[in-house]
Parts: sequence; structure tokens; C-alpha cells
Amino acid sequence: MMSASQPAGSEGSNKVGIHAFVSGKVQGVEYRGHCREKIRELGLKGAAINIPNGMVEVKATGDPQRLKHLCSWLPVGSPVSHVTNISLTSHYCHKGSDQHADCHIGKLGVNGKHKVL
Repeated sequence: MMSASQPAGSEGSNKVGIHAFVSGKVQGVEYRGHCREKIRELGLKGAAINIPNGMVEVKATGDPQRLKHLCSWLPVGSPVSHVTNISLTSHYCHKGSDQHADCHIGKLGVNGKHKVL
């Protein structure tokens, strides 16, 4: 899982990221555009895309504290969106490691506007 104790400036040596599926009234209400803007504003690398089942898929990597801020923002979204559920996973990989052998993946639950980390 993401570690808040990761040393500053270590983004180049390790990969920390999130992968989320956001459901509710999130398509056609500018959720994806606001999410992309938030990712850029936080200095993260990532994307937000609409998927056929009505959800928005969000992927982002970067500084753990900035990712935590993005996770706190996901239930808020755009002014007219209404998030009902977020399926969120985090990953932490050592640079140069085999992703399958040295990645730590954890599930984070978000229900409605209440996040459980």
C-alpha cells in the first residue's frame, strides 16, 4: 500500500500510484474533466476516462501525499456529479524490480462520500 513515510524526492526511485473506478452520476457531468484538471493541478501523472459501464476509470502516479489528496477529492468530483462508490487500489513498486515480485497492492474502500483508508 502507499506509504506516507516514503522519503521526499523518492518518486524517481519508486512507483506509487492509484487505480480507481468511480460510479454514480459521473458521466456527462464533467467529472472526468475535473478529475484530469485535479491530476494536473497536483503535479501527478495520470488519466481519467469514461468506460462503457457508466463508470469513470482513474489512474495516477506520483508523490504519495499528492495521491492521498487526489483520493480525498475523488468523492467530491464536479459540481453536478454524484459519486456513489469508488473501488480503489494502490500500488508501490521499487524501481527496476519485477512488478509481479516486488509490488505491494492494497485495496482501499470508498462508499459514497466516506472514505476508508
